[in-house]
Amino acid sequence: MGKDKVYQETLIYNLQTNSGGSSFMWTVIYIAPTEKMAERLKDNLTTEGFFVKIKSSGLSKNQFEILVPEGEVEEVQEVLSTLLHT
Repeated sequence: MGKDKVYQETLIYNLQTNSGGSSFMWTVIYIAPTEKMAERLKDNLTTEGFFVKIKSSGLSKNQFEILVPEGEVEEVQEVLSTLLHT
């Protein structure tokens, strides 16, 4: 089994077994104005291979934070920029 496959399976295991979340430091990369948009972005980023969480923003009921692991922020921002401008 290749190193990438082992790493990916380890990350999935960590996400599934940690109570209340994962061992990642999560970072907000975008605040979506609607839940529908947040879900669409999450689906697209997940399809690209990223781990993504959505949480309701404490600032407003109608805003949703898109969070990704801290170590993926730069790469996700590039993909997110493309998604938002297509």
